[in-house]
Amino acid sequence: FECKTKDIAVHEGIYFDMVCNENTLIWEDYDEGWRLQAMPLDGSASPEIIASKSDMDSDLWTVTPVIDGNKVFWYDSKVGEEGFSAYEYDLASGLLAKLREGVWVTPYAHISVMNRMLASCEKEEDLYRLRFQNMDTGDSFLLETTVPVLNPNSNGRVCAWRTSYDSYDARLYVYDHKAGTVEWIELPKDELGKEGYFFSYAVLDRMVIVNYRGSSLSRVGGRLLCYDIETKTYTELASVDKNGTFMYTFQDSESRVSLEMSLEQGDFRVLEVFYDSERD
Repeated sequence: FECKTKDIAVHEGIYFDMVCNENTLIWEDYDEGWRLQAMPLDGSASPEIIASKSDMDSDLWTVTPVIDGNKVFWYDSKVGEEGFSAYEYDLASGLLAKLREGVWVTPYAHISVMNRMLASCEKEEDLYRLRFQNMDTGDSFLLETTVPVLNPNSNGRVCAWRTSYDSYDARLYVYDHKAGTVEWIELPKDELGKEGYFFSYAVLDRMVIVNYRGSSLSRVGGRLLCYDIETKTYTELASVDKNGTFMYTFQDSESRVSLEMSLEQGDFRVLEVFYDSERD
């Protein structure tokens, strides 16, 4: 792991999600309702508001953006409308577009856009439809399941999703785009042989990155695991003791995942996980 940091100056405010690509930092603040702001990482320009709660007539407190290439994506729900819509903002042209309507998500869900694929879910009674849409051609593939689908995350090779937001969720499902199969990933036991659970997750190539927590008696504060959907095996990437914890796992791009790590005595770090297919 390697952590690279750079100090840049932004104005005072209350910040939540912060994402970036190679050139631009995107973040939300709540000075006047949610606002998405952007600025170059080299500090060559001041922050610019690209969208806001008032501009969008939004009914949400936060929209948790993601960035893919030169575009920013998020879910929003407008006042008086049912369901959620997916939006795209082009940083180069300054154009805002609505990509899809009628998406079934929970408020504040992170949108999944990787390798020019938008993964979203529709719901009809007890039937869930995962829609994988090619953003260049507009073509879509539908996967129907009776398994509840929350926060789907797909890179076109593997899609992972959870079934609930229970704090001790142990059911993580995976769709293998190549094999066309769905499986429930069985989480490993902790060092005491007791059931564990996952806090968050991401995908890299054919791997699922799992932010794992052991039982309440575990002496380990958290483990970062990598699950290979082809070999059905886990590899431990990192761990912290009971005085530390892994926080949310962010899907930065199709090739990079970042993870907040809190250690004892207020030490805070960010881990970055990369996948190199040439060294596979």
